[in-house]
Amino acid sequence: MLVLLGLAVVFGRTLRGGDVPLIERVARIGKPALSAPLCRYTRGLTAVWAAYFLAAAFTAALGAWSFERRASASPGCRRSSSAPSTASVA
Repeated sequence: MLVLLGLAVVFGRTLRGGDVPLIERVARIGKPALSAPLCRYTRGLTAVWAAYFLAAAFTAALGAWSFERRASASPGCRRSSSAPSTASVA
């Protein structure tokens, strides 16, 4: 979950004004001169990936929270203090 959140931050921070979007930086490695439509496309694609990583982090957090909630409510996960202990059997 933290890795996904970190990736969302890395992609999202490059969308600030004056910064070059992350996917545009990668695209310029292969083709240094990008057209204006391609620059708009890479900016949009960077935004899509940032949103995806944010949604995936939220989904992972929700899944972890739901699992913990169900696990703590399950009677098999709690040990009753009135149950006989097998350690003191003589």
